[in-house]
Amino acid sequence: MIELKGLNKTYCSKQGDYHALKNISLKVAKGEIYGIIGRSGAGKSSLVRCVNLLERPDTGEVIVDGANLLELNAEALREKRHSIGMIFQHFNLLNSRTIYDNIALPLELIGITKPYIAKRVNALLELTGLSAHKNHYPAQLSGGQKQRVAIARALATSPKVLLSDEATSSLDPETTQSILSLLKQINRELNLTILLITHEMDVIKSICDRAGILDKGELIEEAPVLELFARPKSLVAKNFTQSALHIKLPDNLSRRLQLEATAGSRPIVKLTFLGANAEQPIMVSLLTKFNVTTNILQANLEMIHNSTVGITICELLGNPGAIEHSIEFIRSQNVEVEVLGYVN
Repeated sequence: MIELKGLNKTYCSKQGDYHALKNISLKVAKGEIYGIIGRSGAGKSSLVRCVNLLERPDTGEVIVDGANLLELNAEALREKRHSIGMIFQHFNLLNSRTIYDNIALPLELIGITKPYIAKRVNALLELTGLSAHKNHYPAQLSGGQKQRVAIARALATSPKVLLSDEATSSLDPETTQSILSLLKQINRELNLTILLITHEMDVIKSICDRAGILDKGELIEEAPVLELFARPKSLVAKNFTQSALHIKLPDNLSRRLQLEATAGSRPIVKLTFLGANAEQPIMVSLLTKFNVTTNILQANLEMIHNSTVGITICELLGNPGAIEHSIEFIRSQNVEVEVLGYVN
């Protein structure tokens, strides 16, 4: 449904050129929720604004529903944009118009008849839980309600694609979850393709099917969300996933951690369990098979895409040779093992 090929975007300023996007290529399948995550300045907003040509890339192709937007003339591009909805971090509502009129605006601009507008807007008010607020003004609503209005407005022209640019970053955690649940509902009921931009891995974890990691303008990693959490490859991805799973070494242990083993040092390992593997008595097996004791330092269990992901950080104590064999045994059980370092 969305395909980006070799996308580059550079901004010029008095301070010099800034290469915001560097050869970005990705595909988002029809009906998929695809998340783009990165730190501030990674190029996330530039990328999503290139998808509907609010920003024009310097080079590359932007293909939406089979059409290369960069090849369309102005009239054809305006028409194509009707199939691409967008929601923003700060809602962008018109304070002088009621909630009903804010949602109706895109339809009014393209000359849709009033009876159809009324039918469409009332259906969207029902879908987003705003029917009781149709005659209110934005100033009378909470942040979460304003974002629901923005979502309803983005859906007014029955788009095939919805772009979300940090739509939950200014909301509190409870409201964020309600908005994410609404987006998931819309994706499921309308088979709507969603490209979601965020700097919060919890958002990715909650609703995305696949995700890409953007860093300094480059797409450095992409994978199904479950795989991204279980087997992150880049350091950036590892940091994001560990923060979302609330895994962190105690400070006193982090200060003592060494990258290389020394005489008498003990390895600190991170074990990642998937699905049924999360229920295996691995720690008991290490003791009975290898006489290796595990000192658990951190542990967490999450449900991601209806699969269990378990993360355990532990210290292995025993004979060095036995510890080496125990790590091989753990890997043979389809459990990911990462040696984080060594302590004395």
